[in-house]
Amino acid sequence: MLNSRALLAAAALQLLLASMTPAQAMSPVCRKATGHLIGLIQSASAPQAISAIDHDLIHSLLRNSPHVSLAKPDLKLPVYSAAAFIDAAKRWPLGFTPSKDLLDAFEASNGNLEVTRIPGDMVFAGNSIGGTASCNSTTFFKVEDGTSHVVDGPAAWENDVGGSCGLTRAIASIGGTSFVVEDDSNLGPGLVSNLTLTPWVAGNWLEPCHLQVSFAPVFDTRKTVNDWSNLNHWEKNTCERDVCKALRRAALNLARRTQSGPGKVERRLLRTMTASQRAEYRRLRRLAEKPDARPSQIKPADLRDDLPLLLPMVVNRQVYLASVGHFTIGWRVFSDWKVAIAIKDADKALEIARFAIGMAKGRIVAATSK
Repeated sequence: MLNSRALLAAAALQLLLASMTPAQAMSPVCRKATGHLIGLIQSASAPQAISAIDHDLIHSLLRNSPHVSLAKPDLKLPVYSAAAFIDAAKRWPLGFTPSKDLLDAFEASNGNLEVTRIPGDMVFAGNSIGGTASCNSTTFFKVEDGTSHVVDGPAAWENDVGGSCGLTRAIASIGGTSFVVEDDSNLGPGLVSNLTLTPWVAGNWLEPCHLQVSFAPVFDTRKTVNDWSNLNHWEKNTCERDVCKALRRAALNLARRTQSGPGKVERRLLRTMTASQRAEYRRLRRLAEKPDARPSQIKPADLRDDLPLLLPMVVNRQVYLASVGHFTIGWRVFSDWKVAIAIKDADKALEIARFAIGMAKGRIVAATSK
């Protein structure tokens, strides 16, 4: 007989698989494609959890699949110039002369270029990525009769604006149909990857299919997206070595508990504290004069280092004030947590330590298509 732990694991697996069903309202090509992808997710997720995805989902998921293949670039120009592209186009096996409209379109690129052919057609995608936000700029063009001309891309694709930044764009053959794929496996706190797959059939773009994959969090005190202490010019933590170690462990615990539900963290922590410790925490909150997110009305992904959640921390009977929020750079919010810790010092709250707690995508917990 199965023990209770095995029964719970089996029930959880059945729930996961039940959530991974292609939407019935899709077009036949979309239903077939998302069915292949969800099949890959099911085989990767069961019965063991898959490891954290280090790259975009489309490349991580589609390795060694008999039904899915990614198109490889036909041309890579690390530094784009019209002369270099004209020369490369002449030396291609199909040999063509780039048209003026194509060269004009590429002049707006980000200084690099990859050109990839859509399987089964003479249509190509030229993509460049640039800027601190890694924004895509993609131009589609057709080659025929020794020349080229620009063609429309998918209606939903954007270039060089917020909607094109931080994405991976790829071309794939899925179940025998060609798709262009936008993979939004960003480094943000939402712990989801969104795939938009637009079919190219008989010389036309069809309505796109969408697949969203959700992940469980994985925490790490050493592995983070950025080297936050150097990037933000942190001063050295002023806590003593052994105290710092204990505070780091406590910061990791706070990040985990906040991710699981910010509305419950403070209340549960206060229940474990003595009356005098709770009074000390309230004094620290007043002295800190920091903005505080309202936990009953906010999600974990909404917490930022400039709008953190203020929480009590007790280490070795000492009461601290912790502020917990995701790191930000400009408008970008990252998955890593920043935990700053303060102590009462005379009539002010004195920050004595800051810790970066890495949070990455772990096992897949759900996948939905539409």
